[in-house]
Amino acid sequence: MTVIKSEWITREQYQETLSNLETPDTTIYHRLQWLDVLVNGFGAEICFICSLGADDVALAVTPFICKRKGPFRLIGSPLRGMHTEFAGPLLRKGLAPEKLASVMTGLHQLLVKKNHYIEWGSKGEESWGHILTFLGYSKSLRSTLLIDLSSGEEVVWASFEGRARNMIRKAEKAGVEVRIIQPDDQWIIGYYEMLVKTFAHQGLVAPHPLAFYRQLIEISTTGLARCMVAEVDGKVIGGSIFLIDDKRMLYLSGVANKLGMTLAASSLLQWHAIKEAIRLGVTQYDMGGMGIPSIDKFKRSFGGHDFSHSRWVYRSSLFKIAEPMGLWAAQKGWIKFGEK
Repeated sequence: MTVIKSEWITREQYQETLSNLETPDTTIYHRLQWLDVLVNGFGAEICFICSLGADDVALAVTPFICKRKGPFRLIGSPLRGMHTEFAGPLLRKGLAPEKLASVMTGLHQLLVKKNHYIEWGSKGEESWGHILTFLGYSKSLRSTLLIDLSSGEEVVWASFEGRARNMIRKAEKAGVEVRIIQPDDQWIIGYYEMLVKTFAHQGLVAPHPLAFYRQLIEISTTGLARCMVAEVDGKVIGGSIFLIDDKRMLYLSGVANKLGMTLAASSLLQWHAIKEAIRLGVTQYDMGGMGIPSIDKFKRSFGGHDFSHSRWVYRSSLFKIAEPMGLWAAQKGWIKFGEK
């Protein structure tokens, strides 16, 4: 096996290496703008590792999200509970399989020294996933729906189920209007209040803090996020937030009040988002995950095909003992695994 050196690097070194690596796989979740959202929105830490080959040539660079909960240190690329679907190493183009195996092994050996819980997430099935399985990680899948937008608006509209088209027409007939906005703090607070009420009606607590949504104000100015509002007679009845990841648009979050639900505002918001994505040249619309039957039915009405992102988790012996007793979640504010 090829000898690879893995070492911690600074934020500046990460950005420089990223620029020089010539990798085609950079996503929104590898960008410093998004990583800063997680720092300021969730109180996380970010750190970086560079994997070096012969003559100290960078073969890969990887961002990590870190949290300390009670006695445990958790690290992930990404770490779930923070609205980040996947990340993982950014590899030099054309990296040979034996070097890839050495990169992943070296990363694991460095991470396992000081961390009790290690997590990786990939878009689909990455070439390095089987290596993690060999290293003792357990794998799980997270399902979503992808809508192909490459054929244009008319074809996409025709692919919707009748239920979706009817709900869109209902909203339009009722005078619901949707527009793109540049969010400010007042809009975010109003959005979050609506979100809290929605969860409260289900006997639940909103899983993500207001601080996270406030960070979206900044990245919306860079074009990485789009916010939309649904109104009727000048009153806000719903809203949605989307991320732009190159040629993919992700439905990150959405909410509607009682009137908004009655007038099918959520359906019209989805349609406007899809049309905006097509206008921007986006070719793939991601419904943002599946798992709640009532919401899944709504999402499936817009067509699309099933797709799964992958997760790998490694737990230390101490963590395995403590996890069933709930010690890993003892500190207030930790988001239970399984959430976005």
